[in-house]
Amino acid sequence: MTPYLQLVGHNPDNFSIGDCWRTCIGCLLNMPPEKVPHFCENSWDDGAKVEKLTKEWLRLKGLSYIEIPFTCTVDELLAHCAANYPDVYHIISGRVDDGPNHAMIGLNGHFLWDPSGGEDGILNGPLDNQQLTVTFLIPTIILAGA
Repeated sequence: MTPYLQLVGHNPDNFSIGDCWRTCIGCLLNMPPEKVPHFCENSWDDGAKVEKLTKEWLRLKGLSYIEIPFTCTVDELLAHCAANYPDVYHIISGRVDDGPNHAMIGLNGHFLWDPSGGEDGILNGPLDNQQLTVTFLIPTIILAGA
């Protein structure tokens, strides 16, 4: 895992869509964010399209991802991750206060890296859909039909 900073902050009023998602993927792949497409740039409010674009790009690299939704507090989620996914890097998505959705790198029940450089703060609430998510990159070789 390489701790890269996101290249674009989130300010949709000024037509700037943050790239924390692609930066987290780049961090996990030890790849600078400029080498990862900005999946959310033109579809930040369409989760299905972002998922499709992300999975298409990852597939070219022999990867996919599994996203697990949770309806619990952030502290409960971190405790779950510590107990169930030790030593496994993952992306945690949620919100900071009343701000936009945000993604960070988690490890062993802690927020390991914030691609915003700490400007957005620690996640403390669910996404717009009232869930927190944990995302794991996985090799496509283990997927049926891959």
